Amino acid sequence: MNRLWALPVLFCLPLVSCASAPRGELEVKVVKASGGSISGAEVWVGGIKGNQQTLRGTRKRGLTDKNGEIKLYGELRDIVYGVNVDKEGYYRSRKEVPAGNDEVGYDTRTVVTLREKKMPLSMYAKHEKVSLPSRDKRYGYDFSQGDIVDLSGKGNRPDVYLHVTRPIFKGILGPYKEILTISFPAKTDGIKFFKPPETAKHSEFKSHYQAPETGYTSEAVVKVFYKNGHDQKNWERPAYLRIRSKIDEEGHIENAHYCKIFPGFKTTGLDREKPRVEFTYYCNPEPNKRGMEFDYERSLVPGIEDEGWPRKPDVLYD
Repeated sequence: MNRLWALPVLFCLPLVSCASAPRGELEVKVVKASGGSISGAEVWVGGIKGNQQTLRGTRKRGLTDKNGEIKLYGELRDIVYGVNVDKEGYYRSRKEVPAGNDEVGYDTRTVVTLREKKMPLSMYAKHEKVSLPSRDKRYGYDFSQGDIVDLSGKGNRPDVYLHVTRPIFKGILGPYKEILTISFPAKTDGIKFFKPPETAKHSEFKSHYQAPETGYTSEAVVKVFYKNGHDQKNWERPAYLRIRSKIDEEGHIENAHYCKIFPGFKTTGLDREKPRVEFTYYCNPEPNKRGMEFDYERSLVPGIEDEGWPRKPDVLYD
């Protein structure tokens, strides 16, 4: 039996004739990143691109069956769907899915992966837009206090040094070049850029579950250059940090703290005398613990105002 035509009238769109509007089926299968299907996951779908008339009334929702599957029927013409999936104990995922297009109907099938919540933590976490007093020197930033270590700031000890220079500046329309140098107090501290795992492509949890133990470098630069087009290096590139490290008598790290920066460092306010650095950080408060899951209700940074509260990453970030 062809299910495309076994539809009640209630699915007809207000401005589209049932006789002329092609109908179709959207089949979604929800699976765990660790393997296996997920039953009882809530799936809600809405058209996000295409002919505006065909989008009206397309928002539908339901729960996956014992096989982790759900089939949603309705108007599927010339659009891209936003498929959202959520279940308690997992991080939400969102995926853009183009509708199918053939002579019979508009059948579309897709698989959405959910990442498990393992151990979300209270962390020193903040969305920061910090203005540095000048471009003449580097400034320490204290992650636990959420501010620079300077007479104008509340920081007590530097976890990272930020230094912004502007070797070329012919106006906001260019050409210009601005460089952020990131360095650290200890030789064994450092930064390691990373690419989100493939299972995180559509998930709101974008990093690995743990920061790596090794592979950190003691200095990195974030550059933006503009002349006839933008040329960027490490701009908003996710990174892990190792900070406050101490070594034993044999030169091995015996104590360190681990953080992540997501989506990454960038500079703003190019035309200002006082440079500004923007980033969001998440630091595990326990020494030698590398867990990177943050409980978004519990930041340990004192006195965060609303604009400084870390927001969940865009689930469509690549």
